[in-house]
Amino acid sequence: MSQWTWNIRLELGHQLAPEPVRTTEFAPALPSQNEPTPPASPPTSGYAPPAIAMPWKAGRFTGTDFPLQPDGTLRCPAGSALLPHEHRREANGSLRVVYGASIRSCRPCPLREQCQWNGSATDKLRQVSVLLHPLAVGSSPLLWRDWHRRHQRRACLRLHRQRLEVQIEPALKRTAASSSPTISRAERAHYRLSWDERLARNARKDQAGLLTFKLFGIPERFANWLGLSVVGREQTSG
Repeated sequence: MSQWTWNIRLELGHQLAPEPVRTTEFAPALPSQNEPTPPASPPTSGYAPPAIAMPWKAGRFTGTDFPLQPDGTLRCPAGSALLPHEHRREANGSLRVVYGASIRSCRPCPLREQCQWNGSATDKLRQVSVLLHPLAVGSSPLLWRDWHRRHQRRACLRLHRQRLEVQIEPALKRTAASSSPTISRAERAHYRLSWDERLARNARKDQAGLLTFKLFGIPERFANWLGLSVVGREQTSG
């Protein structure tokens, strides 16, 4: 709610004194690196193409032997599918996706001796990690565009200390009110009344007098934009 109120104040201040958009360079462009760019265009998810884990034991199947399929799964050398079951965020911002095979297809596999770390002596299923590194954004500086709001902020702080006068004119003479008819408990309950009936009951009566609010310290253009009545300068200077 506070952020919404502040945004309204900034928008009203821009209506009073429109200013061009300013551009701030938050971060300079990174130096160009002499690395070959991959021919394939990077995905729109914000990560570079997936990188399979490096070899982990001689004579065993490595992560490169489990190609990534179009449906998002990995295919083992025996033809079984490995499904993702864990997502971990690394300290460097990379996303580690851990794929695992089905225990039903992994235990009787004839290639288990070449797939597992301890060969056929383990009962665990085969897992493969895939790393998704963040895309490097360094070809251009990071720019931030906004409006200059220092003057509007200072004006709002001054308005916090403004003076407000409320004047109530004498109420008109009330006419003799007729006796109200007897109503039931269901009609008396507010939650059973319609919106029009509830508004008519809670609305301020015409005979209650007129309320006048005087605000000091508001710019004249701002008051005209809100549709308020502007009095003389000699009355608002106090």
